[in-house]
Amino acid sequence: MNSDAHSNLGVSTDWFYQSLTRAHTHLSYERFDQAEEIFFTLHDLVLSNTKLFEILPNHKIAQIHIGIGIIENAREKFPLALKSFEKALDFHSTSQEIYFNKALSYYFLKQYKLAISDLTTAIHLSKEMDSSILFYNRALCYFETQNYKQAIKDFDVAISEKPGDAHLFYSKALALASLHEYQNAARELETALQIAPEYIEAQLLLGTIHLDLNRYDLASEIFQNILQIDGSNIYAKNKLDFALKKIEQI
Repeated sequence: MNSDAHSNLGVSTDWFYQSLTRAHTHLSYERFDQAEEIFFTLHDLVLSNTKLFEILPNHKIAQIHIGIGIIENAREKFPLALKSFEKALDFHSTSQEIYFNKALSYYFLKQYKLAISDLTTAIHLSKEMDSSILFYNRALCYFETQNYKQAIKDFDVAISEKPGDAHLFYSKALALASLHEYQNAARELETALQIAPEYIEAQLLLGTIHLDLNRYDLASEIFQNILQIDGSNIYAKNKLDFALKKIEQI
């Protein structure tokens, strides 16, 4: 290769890396149009420049297809996103990020078993992602397939890694409630509310569980508290009225 070719290739690689960084910055701020334009420009450049294609690391080329796939997911073009992630895997077959995003596509397509398969693969690959995210998302898939026991196991793993995340305790409580384990669900919700006292969804579920357990005093206190935070919450108002009527009947 002559010196001019070296120089041209050097400029191309520098421009490629700078552009790839710029595209991911746009992506992180959800500026999808700007990111997409850069990703497709890079895609065309790599296809048209054999020397550049040969010298670039495969995982960098994979980043183009990952970026395009993430944008397609955001635009709810899930079948197209899957094709992009499959192309990315051709260049980086051991990427947790690709399997995770591919699983998201399957999740939104309600193909939960395929999502579980990709998330399981991601979990067993080398650590490049926060594993609590992988276990949490796999738990959501198990929940959708009504495999609540396995969902609870995955929520437990996620909780062990992020014990300060109230939403994880709330999600586990939903699975427990689906198994009619109301006492255990209530304990998880109480923990969630210790972390985030104004977590409305957790309060609503806890109040509903207290109603199911005929704990009308506790339920009424919770629904009153919700209405102090959100006076327009119709669900809380209706449940409070129900609880107060039950208290009058006792």
